[in-house]
Amino acid sequence: DDVSVWVGDIGNNDGSRRFVTATLVALDGSGSPQTAQSYRLTYPDGVRTDAETLLCDPATGRLYIVSKRPTGGTVYAAPERLDPDRPNRLEAIGDVAPLITDGAFLPDGRHVVLRQYGRAIVYTFPQLEDVGAFALPQQRQGEGLAVVDESTLWLTSEGPNQALLRASLPDQV
Repeated sequence: DDVSVWVGDIGNNDGSRRFVTATLVALDGSGSPQTAQSYRLTYPDGVRTDAETLLCDPATGRLYIVSKRPTGGTVYAAPERLDPDRPNRLEAIGDVAPLITDGAFLPDGRHVVLRQYGRAIVYTFPQLEDVGAFALPQQRQGEGLAVVDESTLWLTSEGPNQALLRASLPDQV
């Protein structure tokens, strides 16, 4: 089986970037950084926003970016088919909590879990209805999140030599 992951260069802390990039990288050793396919993504109306969260729908493969703003985040959808030769315009599909630092789809593909520094929120997808929030274990600057299965998360923190923590989704969520 071909196994690939999306790598996002989507940060824009100072608002200077006109576009961000998502690159599809093969994990089987068949490719190299020089041969991996990259796609430029632009926000609607030339908005220049910061983001740390790149999502890939497990059913369709479509990409989504979640902005990281103190006043509230926005979920942006990439086009269903990405064009490697020109910028691909993102489309805003809904609003979420502020300061989202990472996220992932749950295995059912109908929910996403989005992380802030100290808590996580589960939303329906694509409606983005808040299902529930829960506190995460204490971390210096908790920013990373990966979904293991329908009830388990891995959490990471920014910086070298940080612990990898395991967390469970609460039953009520």
